Amino acid sequence: MLVFIHIPKTAGTAVADLLSRNYPDGTVYRHGATAPYSHLKRLKEEISVKYQAFCGHVSISEAEEIPGEKRYFPILRRPLDRIYSNFLWVRRRQAHSLYSLSPSGFEYFLANCLAAAEKGTNRAQRINSLTLLNGQCRFLCDKPDAAAAVERCQQKNVMIGRQENLDIFIERIATKEGWRLSTLDRINATPNKGETPRISEELYDVTCREDQKLYLHFSSTDPSSI
Repeated sequence: MLVFIHIPKTAGTAVADLLSRNYPDGTVYRHGATAPYSHLKRLKEEISVKYQAFCGHVSISEAEEIPGEKRYFPILRRPLDRIYSNFLWVRRRQAHSLYSLSPSGFEYFLANCLAAAEKGTNRAQRINSLTLLNGQCRFLCDKPDAAAAVERCQQKNVMIGRQENLDIFIERIATKEGWRLSTLDRINATPNKGETPRISEELYDVTCREDQKLYLHFSSTDPSSI
């Protein structure tokens, strides 16, 4: 089974849509859409038999609970750009669990997310806040540790793409998997993002430092990171 690890704000909705267009109807499991997020463990046996591909906001370790052989691929993005895009996305959605943390600006939002992750009582806020605290590493190895994330990717033979070089990566995935289509549609993109603002070194450490090491590692090992 092909498993797309959808790290938030890395063009994942467009990639998930492309998966759905390359496999027969009913054979792509979209976590949270095909069935609620809470159903993953209960449906893991069915997923392994019925579906050819899986995509969703799950870590590699969570996806490992699905039986059978799996081929993983996530998309990475420049860390500060990713969390700023997430901030702008949250600010347009009052129903989002992090919306109440966002009105006062980007740095305040990150500080509020850090507090929510460490001491918050709202489970959804805690979980969503962690995706902004070196979250790309967390999706790959369950902790904010670039070295551990690289090691996990090597162990699992994970195919790594970068949003900034996405078309080349998708073409290579399409060739490897025998897809008919490889053109991504622009879906769920942040409009009028503008320039990403700088943040304090302290906040950068807890939100981006390890993710930046991860990003730079895969940028240097192969220009198209696969």
